[in-house]
Amino acid sequence: MEHIRVLIVDDHPLMSEALAVFVNNAEGMVCAGIASNGLIGIRMTDTHRPDIVLMDLQMPVMGGIEAMEVLAREHPEVKVIAMTTFSEQEHVVAALRAGATGYLVKDMDPGDIVQGIRRVYAGEAALAPAISLALVRSVREGTSARPSSEVLQSFTEREREVLQWLGRGLSNAEIARRIHYSEASVKANMTQIMTKLGVRDRVQTVIKASQLGLIDLSLDA
Repeated sequence: MEHIRVLIVDDHPLMSEALAVFVNNAEGMVCAGIASNGLIGIRMTDTHRPDIVLMDLQMPVMGGIEAMEVLAREHPEVKVIAMTTFSEQEHVVAALRAGATGYLVKDMDPGDIVQGIRRVYAGEAALAPAISLALVRSVREGTSARPSSEVLQSFTEREREVLQWLGRGLSNAEIARRIHYSEASVKANMTQIMTKLGVRDRVQTVIKASQLGLIDLSLDA
C-alpha cells in the first residue's frame, strides 16, 4: 500500500513530535522526517521527496513563508500546508499567496488535521470557510468590482456558480450538494476552471478568480 509521505517543519520539538504521532497513527500515512526550520525543510524536501509538507510560519533561520516560496519554485509537485497558531488574516493571506495549498491551526483536533492532509493530497484545499472568505476579501481589495465581458464569456454559467461556492470554502462534495450536481461533475468543472485560469490548485484558483472579479461575496451563490 502506498503511503502519503508527510514532512513536518516546526521549531517546537513537542509540536513536531505530536504531529509525527498523528501522521504515523493515521492509516495510509507516514512521517517522512522532521525539520526545525524552513532551510532544513527545503533540504529535506530535496532528499526525502515528501508528498505533503506541514510548515510552521514563524521559525528561526528561515521562516515558513520564505520556505514556501522556495518550494513553490523548486518543488511545485509538493503540496504545502501552513500549520500555525495564528488565525489573523495577514498570516493566512501571506501563506496562501506564498504557495500553501491549505491552512490548518495547531490546536485543531488531530482527526481534523489528518483529514486536512488527506484533502490536500486528493487535490482539494484544506481551508476553513472563514479563511477562504478572508483570502477572497484580501485579494479583491483594489481590484475592479466586476469582471470584463471577455472574462465572463470564457466561463460557463455552471463554472461561475462553482467558483462562487469555492470562494466560500466549500469542498467538491459540498458544492455538489448545493447545486444538485454530481461530485464527479463538479470535479470536472474544477479541472476546466483551473485550465482556463492557468493555475495548479484550488487556492491559486481562488486567488486568480478573485483578481479577475469572478468571485463576488455579495452575491447569493
